[in-house]
Amino acid sequence: MFIGAPPRPANQRGRTVPAMAGTTSEQIFSGTAWPPGRMRIEVRQLIDDLRSWGPYRHEDTAERFRVRANRVLMHLRSQPDGRHRNLPPDFTFASGEFAPETPTVTDAGAARLEAFARDLAHLLPGGGVEPRTAFPLAALHPAIQSGCAEAWRAGALVAAAVAARDVVLRRLTLLGGATRAVDLRDGRVVVTETLMVGAVRVGPPDSPAQQAVQALAVGLVEAVRSLPTEPGVRFGPDRALEVLALASLLLHRLEFAEARPTPGLLPTARAR
Repeated sequence: MFIGAPPRPANQRGRTVPAMAGTTSEQIFSGTAWPPGRMRIEVRQLIDDLRSWGPYRHEDTAERFRVRANRVLMHLRSQPDGRHRNLPPDFTFASGEFAPETPTVTDAGAARLEAFARDLAHLLPGGGVEPRTAFPLAALHPAIQSGCAEAWRAGALVAAAVAARDVVLRRLTLLGGATRAVDLRDGRVVVTETLMVGAVRVGPPDSPAQQAVQALAVGLVEAVRSLPTEPGVRFGPDRALEVLALASLLLHRLEFAEARPTPGLLPTARAR
């Protein structure tokens, strides 16, 4: 009788092969679930890595790929509907999928792991791991589409988000009665001297509609101010699309705005 974990099987050369079953932590229905965007990034990276490992399918590398795939599966199980979905069991290699004379996984084992990772992509909320820049922007406000389309198609995500913000700020300056160009780099000035002082209204002062637009405008400006500017800092298509959607929602609300310009405010605005 063994005390603790049973020994791992050895191949013909006496090497210990990776465990056939996943660890307990990979099989539980618990834990803090990753958000869909995080799972999408992890699966997309896993698929890219599997495409590049070529003939160097060493056992330890294959084992790390297996653990990564099962970790995503664990977080799928931890989603609110995880128990009610027909999710597959943890991925395990069969003993015959290890090459007998070399410390590698066979072509069949590698192909099965790659297929498992692709299947995981289809199980993610929303399905698929394609970059969001491949998605059309047709659902957004037409002015947002035209304002950021070039940067979006080029993959310049920060520039696309800034362009979407500027579309909204230019609309506010127009409604606010600006008589000359206003520096948009700090949109807090524009928001303060249009929405906050009541020069631009979508409802009575202190009404839920006006407060909602004010909050959306502040949120958009601060979201863009917080975007990373250093090279290499992750800012993916998922997050960029959220900023564009926020700008689109705000611009749709401003379609119903009333302009009540207050002389001496916006024309003298200065960016800090």
